[in-house]
Amino acid sequence: MTTLAYTFLGLLILGALWYRLWFLRNPKIEIPQGRNIISPAHGKIAKIIEITPEKKAEIEKGKGRIKVWIDDVLEDSGWLISIVMTPMDIHFQKAPIEGIIQSIKHTSGKHKNAMSKTQDPNWHAQNEHQEIIIAGPEFKLKVIQIAGFIARRIVAIAQQDSTVTKGEDIGLIRLGSQVTLIIPKLKLKVKEGDKVKVGRTIIAEY
Repeated sequence: MTTLAYTFLGLLILGALWYRLWFLRNPKIEIPQGRNIISPAHGKIAKIIEITPEKKAEIEKGKGRIKVWIDDVLEDSGWLISIVMTPMDIHFQKAPIEGIIQSIKHTSGKHKNAMSKTQDPNWHAQNEHQEIIIAGPEFKLKVIQIAGFIARRIVAIAQQDSTVTKGEDIGLIRLGSQVTLIIPKLKLKVKEGDKVKVGRTIIAEY
């Protein structure tokens, strides 16, 4: 093998190690106790929107949108909170509350670039996403995992009808992506632009 070949092989090995040890890291964390909803994802809050259950909610991603039903978790007004992730963030998602996994709905897509600036009116029908409804003791909420161009795949960890504790792993998105949280209209503890840590940051209290 030539020096160039050895260099290339070395870079491939380093890249694989980085992906396995850093990108797929899932450190143990101390989950906040009390009556609160914790962040399901690591990243930055890009958008907080007040929503009502009369119509579908639109989740913005770049210049595109994904439309999802919200009346399956909300009886009254609530919040839609979108968290944008980068390749440097932790990519495991955790349960924001304890409860039962009521449903898991996966929609395949063409994996358009989640950070693309190119407007596409059909974008909402092309990105892979997965909706997880968790029924807690007092209310329901929905966690939506959205894949992007780099992501390629959403991995489900939680199983439908299983019971999860607050902070338990429920899924994984590979590389750059977004997680959206739909919750009742509770007292928020975060705002747009805030950086949040998966399983640590309190999103709302009740």
